Amino acid sequence: MLKNIYNEINKSKKTTAGLFLIIFLIGIFLRVYQYHDWLFFKWDQARDAMIISEAIENGPNYLPLLGPRATKVGDDYLRLGPAFYYSQYVFGAMFNSTAPEVFALPDTFFAILTIPLLFLFLRLYFNRVNSLLGTTLYAFSFLVVQYSRFAWNPNSVPFFMLLTFYGMLMTLRSSECRKKLLWLLVWMSSVAIVTQYHFFAFFGLIAIMAAYFFFYLEPWKIRGFLIKLKGIFNKKTIGYVLVSLFVFLFIYTPVIISDMKTDGSNVKNFVGAFVEKPRDDKNFGEKLIRNFREQGKNYNLIATSFWTREGKKADPYPVGFGLFLMISGIVLSLWQRNKTNNENKRDFLLLMPVWIIMFFLITISVSYQLRPRYFVPVFPVPFIVLVLWFSFLRKKIAKGGLAFVLVIFSAFLLMNFYGIAAWFKDQHISQQRSFSVDRDFILKKQDGVTLGQLERAVDYIHKNFEGTRVAFYSKAEYKQPIIYLVSQIKPNRLKEEADHIGSARDLVGYSELFVVGTVKGGVKSIPKDIEACVEIVLSEEFGQVMVFKMKIDQNKVSEFIKNSENKGGKEDLKENNEASSEEEDEVEVEDGKTERLLWKDVF
Repeated sequence: MLKNIYNEINKSKKTTAGLFLIIFLIGIFLRVYQYHDWLFFKWDQARDAMIISEAIENGPNYLPLLGPRATKVGDDYLRLGPAFYYSQYVFGAMFNSTAPEVFALPDTFFAILTIPLLFLFLRLYFNRVNSLLGTTLYAFSFLVVQYSRFAWNPNSVPFFMLLTFYGMLMTLRSSECRKKLLWLLVWMSSVAIVTQYHFFAFFGLIAIMAAYFFFYLEPWKIRGFLIKLKGIFNKKTIGYVLVSLFVFLFIYTPVIISDMKTDGSNVKNFVGAFVEKPRDDKNFGEKLIRNFREQGKNYNLIATSFWTREGKKADPYPVGFGLFLMISGIVLSLWQRNKTNNENKRDFLLLMPVWIIMFFLITISVSYQLRPRYFVPVFPVPFIVLVLWFSFLRKKIAKGGLAFVLVIFSAFLLMNFYGIAAWFKDQHISQQRSFSVDRDFILKKQDGVTLGQLERAVDYIHKNFEGTRVAFYSKAEYKQPIIYLVSQIKPNRLKEEADHIGSARDLVGYSELFVVGTVKGGVKSIPKDIEACVEIVLSEEFGQVMVFKMKIDQNKVSEFIKNSENKGGKEDLKENNEASSEEEDEVEVEDGKTERLLWKDVF
């Protein structure tokens, strides 16, 4: 019976389309369920929202020429291209809205589109059934779903990475000039866009494509190499090269103009990122061993939704299985490639080992800083490897091979459904009360704080605000979100509506202070110098978030400032630093020294 169903799906396009539609709709549901309230909205998201909201309100000439910062170089920052910001602007302008969830829609949109794109990509080599199985596992992957539900520049990388490789393979297999040119445009456009989303995608893609074409051309086989070169370098090649160059440079125009206007500051920072001395003292061997560990853990997380067991950073089970997926993907691809004479299939099978190996190599140098977000360029890889295994087992096991494949498929599907259900449960409870969450793989700190809770906290501040200016204190990761959400209540009065208090010195002139933190942290998160000058009037909990309204005693503020001046101003600074040391995980508060240019500065 299973065999008949298998054959029916493979033969019938309508049956395949119906099954795919069900998978697609469930995948969409998982990515949009409780979208607003459960949205991750922290420092990076609020910073980006502030930049794009200005362009929504004042026109596209307020769009920046560069995108989010990638890494710190000296006192400045290396920045990505602006493709991520421009996608947010398009959706903001389309809906005429600056609401946080609108700016997250591009990432969710591309995440949804990755589902049909992966099916098309798998169909370049696999039959319909295996392509459906791989697409289903990707669509329901816990980590993939989690990274599709909020705004962050790495989140759209899987779509454009996959589109790049699809365009590349279709360009190679197209013989008609018009089709080849069309796929070349898709290929080059995707390269230019994805390299602006994340520098791991930038370096990874360049390394993967360079290695791919080295092995594709096989220069060690002189005769075959010359034949391929003759086929590539013909009269049409110059036109293809020029078109590719034009498309790439056109999409990179804002980056080029920015560097022309700033004396090449971003290019200098790009070079400086390589020259600057690494922040760790680990040798190559230590980094290599660590990289094997991190690759295994994260491949396992992507495929199964499970992380390491508590207290076991080098847990052999997830690390071992993740490494098995990697290594077997390389071996199976090369083995299958040597068995087939179909050039199109050989081209597809060459990509897998190159994709896995080159990504592994570029991550060695940063293996001690790796986190799940760095693996977005290989999100589709574990599922393609699993489909390779499904295909292999189906052919090698004469009796019961299909049933065995379906058992394995079901096991992976259930593990990821468990991961999604557990995370959704965490999200739901977080809206109601404070408790420890353990299913967030976005930042190191898992506080369970979402947009819904922060909005309720800001509404509470708005209702209980009595002064002329809102003064508030919060940890760095909540500072920008609160300022932005306050501005959403009364637009165009951002600076007049919310002032962040950093120390007791900043309390001069205010009668009340709102403190926003977590229920778990409570008043302990307040710096000692501020706590000494205030008195709690009201407090309210909003899930994981807690808000205190405090009355400020200006006599104590004056006394503190006087004592601080007598001590040289060092004691309060020390106390503030100690109070905030538990935070600041991935929040870079200060901006770079190079001013960000807007289009209005160019024209």
